[in-house]
Order: sequence, then C-alpha cells, then structure tokens
Amino acid sequence: MSFGKWAPFFVMLVMFSSCKKADEAVSGLVTELRPAAAAVPDTDSFAQTQGNKPFGLTQGMTLEELHDKTGGGQDPAGSVGAMQVIVVESVPEPSSDFERYVLYANRDSGLCMIVAYGKELPLASEQETLQQAYQRVADGLKAMYGKPDEESSGLLAAVDRAASLAMDNASHSEPAQSQMTWSPGKRGASSLARIDLAAVSEDWMNGGLLLMYSFANAETCRDSKEK
Repeated sequence: MSFGKWAPFFVMLVMFSSCKKADEAVSGLVTELRPAAAAVPDTDSFAQTQGNKPFGLTQGMTLEELHDKTGGGQDPAGSVGAMQVIVVESVPEPSSDFERYVLYANRDSGLCMIVAYGKELPLASEQETLQQAYQRVADGLKAMYGKPDEESSGLLAAVDRAASLAMDNASHSEPAQSQMTWSPGKRGASSLARIDLAAVSEDWMNGGLLLMYSFANAETCRDSKEK
C-alpha cells in the first residue's frame, strides 16, 4: 500500500502548517514507515497517550535519555533544520493504535516533537475502519483537552464518494483526510503547544492515523544552531 508515501508529505505540509517551513529533506526521511496489518485495538488502548507525557516521553529529554528509553538516537534517520530525526518502534508507554514513532530533538533543546504513525486500516470493513479508529482516538484527546480548536472531516466525504467513483471507473485527484488540532498551551500551563490528529487515505481504500505532539520548545528546537 501507499501509506509510507503520503505520511512524511502530510507531516511537512499539514502538521507543520503553524510553524516555520522545515527543510524539504524531511520528505524522504521516513518513507519506510509503512505499517503492517494488525488486530483491532482495545477501545481503551489510547488512554496511555494522553496528558503532558505522550507515550511516556517528556519535553526536553536529552538524546542520551531518548536512547535509553527507546533504543534510538545513536544513528538518526536525518535532520530537519537543527533537529535530528529519530525513528523508533519502542517507546516507554506504547499504544496499540500506533506502530512507529518519529522523534525530533537536538543537543541543545532535547525532545521537541513526536509523530506517531498508525497501522494501515480500510475505509470500509466489517472490522474497525480508519474513520472509527480516528473517532475513537479523537474522543480520548477530547476527554483530556476538550473541543479541538480546528477540525476538518474530508475523510467522511471520501467514504461516501469512493463507491460512486469505483462504479464510474473514475479516480480521485488528491488524498482524503480528516484532521483535528488542539492548542493546550493556549488554555493554561502545559508543556504541549499543539496536538494534531489526522486520518489520511491516498487511494480512498486504505489509510492510517497520524498523531503529532509539538512541545512548547518546538520552535526553539527547530531554529537553534547545533554546536
């Protein structure tokens, strides 16, 4: 499937929309993050990712601490600005909704961003669909952070249109996506500046979840000069 193709593109163009433009080099760093099929997760599996310590990771963790906690960091996948890109499969508090984690950090600021990649899910199925997983994870975030500051629901329209496109032997022109954004830092003291949850399908048949946590030090981390 094509999950690995659209994931880094989406992260750069959509989730980074409120930040300064990152290096174009990011588009090729995590193309190998295509998730494998897995069983339907438990309904409460997302509870571990809530709060100011997503997946058991905290703002400013050093590269050494990240290596100790995840096994990653000694051989970064690349860089975005001043940030090192660390791809890991293990985190202190994993969620069955996600299979790969990309950590953004540098020597001066430590950990500043986390992007979690979900397993590939169908848009239509007798088991859990992408829309259902998206809504379930969104409900967990809403319980912690309240109503999202921004929301779009393009995935639902794609589900409705996919059948008619198939019957007409037509094709879609762009990925279908739904997205919610929270800004916890604007609502009070929090180490999290922004949270983005998205469900994206490139072929309108299958897709996956993306969840990005931007800590309060993200802008400093991205723009700082490595010594």
